[in-house]
Amino acid sequence: MVTLDDGSIPTVGAALLALGLAIAHSMKLTRRNLVLVLVALTLAVVVILTQNQSQTPSLPGATLQETTPIFEFTEADIQRLGIETPTRSFAFERDAVGIWQMTAPEQTIANQGAVAFLANLLATGTRDRPLSVPASSAITYGLDQPFATIDVALNTDETHQLVLGTFNFNRSSLYALIDPTPDLGETLEVSIVPADFETAINRPLEDWKEPENPPGSPDPEAAPDASAEPPAE
Repeated sequence: MVTLDDGSIPTVGAALLALGLAIAHSMKLTRRNLVLVLVALTLAVVVILTQNQSQTPSLPGATLQETTPIFEFTEADIQRLGIETPTRSFAFERDAVGIWQMTAPEQTIANQGAVAFLANLLATGTRDRPLSVPASSAITYGLDQPFATIDVALNTDETHQLVLGTFNFNRSSLYALIDPTPDLGETLEVSIVPADFETAINRPLEDWKEPENPPGSPDPEAAPDASAEPPAE
């Protein structure tokens, strides 16, 4: 008797497979009979694979829905950003006209592109495959010593936090905790977020500050062009 790997009772696919084998043994394999056998065997394989796939259990905590936003706010809503890593910390805040300022470790104008890239990723990034895992397995996801913790304050004084762990097996995503409670308890809700967060955060200090001479800006130390003609009177 033919059974599936999970030990279930014979399926329609198994019956078709047995039928095909029976035809092969009982018939003289003319070209027409051979075609009938091949058709029966093909149907059997298709049915078995389809039925076996439908019986495959989903990953623990996996969802069937499409990816969802990490947070429910827009980039324009973000007022302050804080980044904490094992070796350094940064803080940024929008001023009255919306320009990002670095407030720590130095007080200076921030690199608008670098901060905007992170802010946009927080506002538009998506997450998928949330996993409920024991808190004791935090080390497996790099969440016992996070790669980085991002604190977000909105212009409504609402706050959010994203804790980033290690890459997944193919380095296409990062494991993360989204708005974790101070007391994590016995279970962690581990999400998977874009690996672009590593690029957005892993910058030297100078890359977070506004360049002294942005591309296209005149060099203040450059001498005037002596060959230029004076304006006509």
